[in-house]
Amino acid sequence: MSHGMRFVLYKSMLVSFQNPHIFPGIVNDAHNQVVHSRVKDFENERIHCGVSIKYVIRGKEDYKIGHQTYPVHAGRFLLVNHQSEIATFIHEPEPVEAMCAYVKPQVIQEVYQSMKSSPEAQLANPFELRTKLPQFQEQVYKPEQDKLGHWILAQAAALQYPGAHKALYGEPFYYKLAEAILDHQGRITAEVQRLDCVKASTRSELYRRLTMARYFLQDNYHCELDLEAVSREACLSKYHFLRLFRQVYGLTPHQYLITYRLERARTLLRDTRKSLYEICQLIGLKDLSSFGRRFKKSYGFSPAAYRKAFGR
Repeated sequence: MSHGMRFVLYKSMLVSFQNPHIFPGIVNDAHNQVVHSRVKDFENERIHCGVSIKYVIRGKEDYKIGHQTYPVHAGRFLLVNHQSEIATFIHEPEPVEAMCAYVKPQVIQEVYQSMKSSPEAQLANPFELRTKLPQFQEQVYKPEQDKLGHWILAQAAALQYPGAHKALYGEPFYYKLAEAILDHQGRITAEVQRLDCVKASTRSELYRRLTMARYFLQDNYHCELDLEAVSREACLSKYHFLRLFRQVYGLTPHQYLITYRLERARTLLRDTRKSLYEICQLIGLKDLSSFGRRFKKSYGFSPAAYRKAFGR
């Protein structure tokens, strides 16, 4: 049973309807398409066709892939592989707004092959897809400062305006999305491979837990955090978590937290007129002189000099 509205870009057409179950031929993830939905109650289970990004704009959606459950809150997205067995559950008192972008596997393969093949190989066999479809790290992510993060946030913002769907049409749009997914997952794969585990499934699960802890640090950077609280978020012992976090990200959790706080401070110095004391408090640092020293060591400017040079 579904209550709400779904808006589907299907080829050159934007379709809106209240019950997705009665339009199985329109919501078809075998096609390149973007689905903009607002629903309260919805359940669906199927074999997923194509690669998709499931981004929640407002509310929460729950997904199950295999034996793993993925709650996706506002501001997060789930990356789903081709041929995954996926179940969707939405049961919320208020409509959940989301954007799902589907990319045909052939589009991913074509872009991936172009990235991996030499110019000579592409000239010899320009129309043959010889490269196997890559398997991505299937988990919940937060849009970050990369191509995929910018794509998701830009499209989610565009969907709020009438007629925005006109831009969501044509193969170049989906080639660009495929490039962004492959760039994003190239970085993720490199990080996963840093974990010294024999089994790929173990590496994947550990990376998922480390990602949860990293997002916990980002979401609570303004709070006092200790190693025990952050390692608990990853469901790992303190020492195991500390060792693995440094292995993957090249920093201890504390170093990562300080770096993230200073990045936030840099943004506030550039984009606001808040006082240095206010900024120091907002990013979770209590000592103004310590903040100044750390900032200058990282960026080569004192906070005041940075604002003078780069402030808007």
